[in-house]
Amino acid sequence: MDTALAAPRPAAATDSLGRRLVKAVVAGVQERARAGEIPPHEVTEHAVPALPVTVPGLRPVA
Repeated sequence: MDTALAAPRPAAATDSLGRRLVKAVVAGVQERARAGEIPPHEVTEHAVPALPVTVPGLRPVA
């Protein structure tokens, strides 16, 4: 988990999306790796596209 979160793209996403959200996405992808759906060394590559562009539930203030 720490290695995946420390990779440049997830670390950058943590700044805008928050650690809790990024960690949840990475954990979900790690579960896929444990299930044999993806190779373990590809967790970061699969986690980054799974991250949302913005934090769900937040709307711009008018």
